[in-house]
Amino acid sequence: MLARLVYAWRNLTGPRGRREKKGLAKEMQWWPRERISDWQWAKVKELLKHAQSAVPYYQHLFTGLGIQAGDIRTWDDFAHLPILTKKDIQGNLDRLLARGARAVENQTGGSTGQPLRFYQDKEYTEWARVSVSWGFGLCGFKGGERQVYLWGSDHDARWHVSLKGRLRNLTHNIRFIDAFDITDRQLKRVAQELSRRQPDYIWAYASTLALLADQIAKDGLELHPKGVQSTAGTLYPSLRNKLERVFGKVVYDRYGCREVANIAHECNEHQGLHVFSAHNFVEIVGDGDLGLGKIIVTNLHNHAFPFIRYDTGDVAIWAGRQCGCGRSFPLLERVAGRTVEIITSPSGKLIDGEFFTHLFYKVKGVRRFQVV
Repeated sequence: MLARLVYAWRNLTGPRGRREKKGLAKEMQWWPRERISDWQWAKVKELLKHAQSAVPYYQHLFTGLGIQAGDIRTWDDFAHLPILTKKDIQGNLDRLLARGARAVENQTGGSTGQPLRFYQDKEYTEWARVSVSWGFGLCGFKGGERQVYLWGSDHDARWHVSLKGRLRNLTHNIRFIDAFDITDRQLKRVAQELSRRQPDYIWAYASTLALLADQIAKDGLELHPKGVQSTAGTLYPSLRNKLERVFGKVVYDRYGCREVANIAHECNEHQGLHVFSAHNFVEIVGDGDLGLGKIIVTNLHNHAFPFIRYDTGDVAIWAGRQCGCGRSFPLLERVAGRTVEIITSPSGKLIDGEFFTHLFYKVKGVRRFQVV
């Protein structure tokens, strides 16, 4: 009850701008596609104009191409702009930062083996939070319900173990479990605890969910959540089948990255992943095997450090149809290219493969890494 009251109070008293963004996102998913496209194009034009006037990297790029931001008048024109790669970012960190920008540094260890540093401004951060809230909403989550995070990002974990984070977890009905610090014995205790507590929602890495499902099945336990969100790894059909056998048909796939936040999320129809078009414009470029192409993302809100036609390093395929839920946001059939394994250390600790990417969050000068 306390958690529900806290969520209700936050919704009433939280920043007005964020409340408006949440409202816009909820409405926009039902707009006609033409209206969504027009809204995104207005954001892209604004972003291009800003990039040319305030971002040295794009000033040089446009000069080299012999064009002005105003010359890009259609989506076809936009599709001819060069793709921004991780290598481009690594080599132009300062030049990609807008002059006079007020922003905070963020990092990704790089699930593709290419760590990055970059910057994000307040407008981006507000929209990133909205994108996460929108994804939770697609799972059916309502503020105050019991949540469990099986998470490992030290960027997030540090906050959860702070005094402020612990108090927030208590008042928001959140249980945080560090997925980067777990052994077979601890996993068994976690499975027993969750079976006893019966959380409403579980947010976790795909590989960690696989471990948990195996442990629950092995011990003959029961867990009946309303929703299970899988992220930071490809939810292959075999893994989905395993999770659904243990948790029921309440498994939701999420695709995102720290650079541009939530990119796409599954709804309760489970027919693909809806692109969160209020935050990112997504292209699928190139025709690979089975129609898969590179996922190219333009973030619509980060003016401090523009991600314009950014290559995420992952691949996907468009669904080519509308979801049965009726939402107009574009639908990805599936996302591929993300494979994260669980590694067992000599001492018996179970290490999510995502752990190694986080080792490079604060390390400068690393272009690519490999763990053997």
